[in-house]
Amino acid sequence: MRNFLQNFFLGVALCAFNIPAFAQEAQVPAPHYYGIDHAAIEYEISGAEKGAETLYFDQWGMRQARFKSADTTKWGFLNTITLNLAEQIIFIDPNKNLGQKKVDEKLKQLLADPKATSAGLLSLQSVTMMGGKKIADENVSNWACEVWEVESMKLKLWLWNGIIIRSQAQTPEGQINYLVIKIDDVTVVDEAVFTVPPGIKFLDRDINEILISRR
Repeated sequence: MRNFLQNFFLGVALCAFNIPAFAQEAQVPAPHYYGIDHAAIEYEISGAEKGAETLYFDQWGMRQARFKSADTTKWGFLNTITLNLAEQIIFIDPNKNLGQKKVDEKLKQLLADPKATSAGLLSLQSVTMMGGKKIADENVSNWACEVWEVESMKLKLWLWNGIIIRSQAQTPEGQINYLVIKIDDVTVVDEAVFTVPPGIKFLDRDINEILISRR
């Protein structure tokens, strides 16, 4: 995934000037999903879903863990964990000890592109791949956000450093809203949040059949 073109071009340049290629090494930039290295972010969920979600990430967003508890119109009460570990997504229902593993195809495609790492934040490129377009700049609380819209998905996002600060999604059950209530980008994220809980049984089934935890 990190076979970038920089090394090739550097080699050509060094040969042209008769400089040994081993004298210098091309600096391959690490992929950045977000514009900050690590954080713990608390969201309030309202609308057709009501509850809370906490997002933890480090390595510039290349490792993420989401813990969600919400009452939903369609599924009842949901208690879920979602781990994004580079190209792998792990969905977990801790109440039922069930889970599912998938490949993040969008991220895999981006990381396979030699130009992706230098083309900006992967989160913004991912929104662009979904058909998203930036439509405005707007302040949300203390965060200066870019406003993006994905018309085909009826989705609107307020992004700061590529991180969702606010979102509005129209679904058949109604509008679902996310709003950040706290960002802690100082405390180091605990390694344990990226670990699959013990006793989880992984099934080869659609995620909607797995992640349903009713009262």
